[in-house]
Amino acid sequence: MNAGSKLSRPILDQAAIKEICDVLATTNSQVAFRSIAEEEAADLAVFLLILHHTSDELAKHASEILLALSPEKQAVVAEHVVKIEMADIDEVKAITHRIVAQITEAAEKMIAFGDGKVNLINMLSDMSQEDRGSLLESLELNNEDLVTEINQTLFPFDDLTKLDDDAIGTIINYLGTPTLSVALHNVSPEVQNKFFDVMDSESADAIKSKFDELSFTEKQTALTAQQSIIDLVQRLAAKGFIKVSS
Repeated sequence: MNAGSKLSRPILDQAAIKEICDVLATTNSQVAFRSIAEEEAADLAVFLLILHHTSDELAKHASEILLALSPEKQAVVAEHVVKIEMADIDEVKAITHRIVAQITEAAEKMIAFGDGKVNLINMLSDMSQEDRGSLLESLELNNEDLVTEINQTLFPFDDLTKLDDDAIGTIINYLGTPTLSVALHNVSPEVQNKFFDVMDSESADAIKSKFDELSFTEKQTALTAQQSIIDLVQRLAAKGFIKVSS
């Protein structure tokens, strides 16, 4: 907390401060933030100000709450924070008590499952490669970006070194020199050699020579090229053409 930011006289007694600290520390942040998201911006500003000026611990919670609001709500609340330089003590206490009560009530009525994407990835990790691939293929029809993110988590590009030579050879058969050149130009020697060792020397030399010829624009698309290879790996594995460790 910045020097001089504490109130000249405390508004909340120690019991009230402890209650707020306990509630915010023990309530899942998603539950807490959602329970007060529809609060009037002016009241939220008062609540954040009282947190900010009461203790270092509560000041951190104030920043977290402000950041958790929608961008539009953040802006409105921030404007109120700037405008409010003083407030009626009884009103401040009432607002604080009401919001804390809302958070407490929400904590008793709601359960938080956490990050939905993480939950899905954990479920997918317990599936066979074939079942996982079938599900992701269906999901990709409606949400291609989500499938890309999931594939990046389940199978980072460096994990290609874990595939056997037959799998790498199968992957190479589906890819052209341009894609391989862009995808491999900035990765570790271990990943590069995993491909080069399976290729004939002429093909490997062609890709290596292409590294120095890549334009700035081509180099900027390396992540896209790498992801296209990961997506290919997942599709081939789902169809049983290659084996990927779960």
